[in-house]
Amino acid sequence: MVDSNSLIGKALERVWVFPAAPVHPAWVDEFTTPINTREAFLEFSDGDLISLSPCEVNLSDDRYPSLGLAIEVTTSALMKMTHSGGQVVGAVQLEEADGFLPAPITSVEASDPLGEDTTTQYAFVGSGWRIIFRHILPPMTLGICVER
Repeated sequence: MVDSNSLIGKALERVWVFPAAPVHPAWVDEFTTPINTREAFLEFSDGDLISLSPCEVNLSDDRYPSLGLAIEVTTSALMKMTHSGGQVVGAVQLEEADGFLPAPITSVEASDPLGEDTTTQYAFVGSGWRIIFRHILPPMTLGICVER
């Protein structure tokens, strides 16, 4: 697991995501973001590649697992996934971030807007921009919101 604060000051080059369909209207609530995917990848100018993926976090034996977000060092080989029919899909650049990247990250905000008692959202902030990653419902869906 990567400490999100260690990313402050690093130059974010690109954000990559797996293409996804819109969230079904039955699951839309105030926490649903405009973009959703299975996993996102942050590519930095120094060559580092970080994945952000929704996960479950076990907090205690007497509770159901909580939603969470995992931030891990990864490789470009994991930027491909195989669907059940054998079709290989590669991650694509997040077009909404094209206008302001590359740019350094000036702060990282970790929070729990879903009330899961764990970190369910990270906001990466730069000068004049912010990209929010949130574990949204249904489980194992990563929501993204790009703000300028």
